[in-house]
Amino acid sequence: MKKLMLTALCATAVMLGSTSVSAQEEMLPPPPPPHDEMLPPPPHDFAPEHKGPRAYGPKFDKKKHEEMADKFADKLDLTKEQREQAEKIRQDGRKKMEPLMKEMKELRQKMDELRRENMEEFEKILTPEQKKQLDEMKPKHDKKWKADKKHHKKLKAEKKAEKKAKKAEKKAEKEDKKD
Repeated sequence: MKKLMLTALCATAVMLGSTSVSAQEEMLPPPPPPHDEMLPPPPHDFAPEHKGPRAYGPKFDKKKHEEMADKFADKLDLTKEQREQAEKIRQDGRKKMEPLMKEMKELRQKMDELRRENMEEFEKILTPEQKKQLDEMKPKHDKKWKADKKHHKKLKAEKKAEKKAKKAEKKAEKEDKKD
């Protein structure tokens, strides 16, 4: 009985470890694709409720990216010359980063492969009953992980809404003082 509990505990630890690593990986902004414009990195609380295409990664939306770059330039009130220089800087930066992006992609693939190999190794030490139990645990764990992820997104969205409300309040106060 103790051996069974210890094995179940180890299985859970392995599953949680691999899931937390992949969850952390998902939280990082994906690298920008090669040959497209580059924007400064998004802020830490960048659109947690955003459901559309990502600014970076395989679902890259060039039009959306250009809109973001224009909005950024508008906020800074850049001249036409500054905008052209910024575009050149982004393109040059992209070229410099390409080898690093490829290296990061290869490292992620190696990490995924090691994670998969670790799980296969672990599953080899399990008895058929333990393997069955593990297979039953996986969907429950995935469901809980997705619920936690959804909860964290909700908290981030609420925090962002609070910040936006405070900013609007400060702006209103400044306008009242001007009058």
